[in-house]
Amino acid sequence: FEYSFTNYDPGNVPGAAQAIWPLLAINSTDDIVFASSINGGDSFYVNTLSGGVFGGWQVFNGDQAETHSLNFSAGGKVGLAWIGGIAATDAGDVSFVESTDNGLTWTTPVKIFEAIPDPTVPGDIYGPIRGVNVNYFGEEACVVFEAGWQTDAGNYYPGRESDIRFWRQSLNSGIPTVIADSNNVPFYPNYGVADVMWNIGRPVIGRSEMHDYLFVAFQ
Repeated sequence: FEYSFTNYDPGNVPGAAQAIWPLLAINSTDDIVFASSINGGDSFYVNTLSGGVFGGWQVFNGDQAETHSLNFSAGGKVGLAWIGGIAATDAGDVSFVESTDNGLTWTTPVKIFEAIPDPTVPGDIYGPIRGVNVNYFGEEACVVFEAGWQTDAGNYYPGRESDIRFWRQSLNSGIPTVIADSNNVPFYPNYGVADVMWNIGRPVIGRSEMHDYLFVAFQ
């Protein structure tokens, strides 16, 4: 961009909220799809820069604080996964959409995980609160996310159990699979953290394009 931030200004997101915490994905022809959280509210925004022209802000219902992820496949698909579901009330859910035109249009959102309610404590749910990440295995999207106990109001229980889950449409009938928890990741219970973290969480997924491997890391 030759430090020309004025020429590459996408403009303010709609409404009075401030755009914060941006993230982006870039394809082989330098088209850029990027997302931004907002300062307040239950949504985030996505935009595309192609040929020096912005496509315009699109709004998605979901949580803030970087609770979404973008990535391109080698063939040019772009996947977007986020926490918060399809409606603003879907706390602890995970949704996914895909685009074949660099983020200008998207498929119908698919809910790949729905928060599990606590049968004994009304308002408590088991699901992700911050950590979600998307990548591709060939041309098939793969999503990893954390899950742990929280309230539907956004409070959380750092000392209780948590896990890492993996989703791919062709695996396990599209039902997310637990790939890490206390059964295979020994840990000492983590108490009193101030950055919305559980015992294990914040997963990211990478790919080796030469050898068709996926790698998942988490804290």
